[in-house]
Amino acid sequence: METVSLSQADQALFVSGLPAPITPQDWRRYHLQSFPVFADEDKAEVAEEILAEAISAVYSMWVGVSYLWQGHGSQVWVEKTRLCYRLLICWYIADLYPEFARGILSTGGLPIGRKKIGPIDITFNKEALTASSADLLAPLLSNAFGAKAHLMIKTTYRRAKISNGSTGPTVARSYNV
Repeated sequence: METVSLSQADQALFVSGLPAPITPQDWRRYHLQSFPVFADEDKAEVAEEILAEAISAVYSMWVGVSYLWQGHGSQVWVEKTRLCYRLLICWYIADLYPEFARGILSTGGLPIGRKKIGPIDITFNKEALTASSADLLAPLLSNAFGAKAHLMIKTTYRRAKISNGSTGPTVARSYNV
């Protein structure tokens, strides 16, 4: 792992060499419109507990997100990392506490394998939740926030040589016409 030297201005954005973690205030600043219950004073105590749990769980489950944009400049690294973590926190809350979300369709954590409109026929993709799944990030596709985080994680340049744990040589491609 490479050592990063930070300017004095960047030190406020980084904690232990990584982008500073999301705080409840950071999250509210961007996502309160989708989760208005977090602004309700009558439910403040429950909302605080759920938000703290969500932040803690997401940082535990997705430790590697902090490193995905490390090779970019410090501003891009911080902004993309914090955006991805905020989306993951929204994904977590929308899946586990759908009653707290407004206008967010969620499948409760299960990605949909097939849907049919009339008469309604929905099949959940349970295979996406197994260790042998072709896409280990598929559970993120259970709501719009997770889908955005999924896209960010899948398209980062740090994943270019990663193929679900395969560390074999990358296939050389030729673009000569």
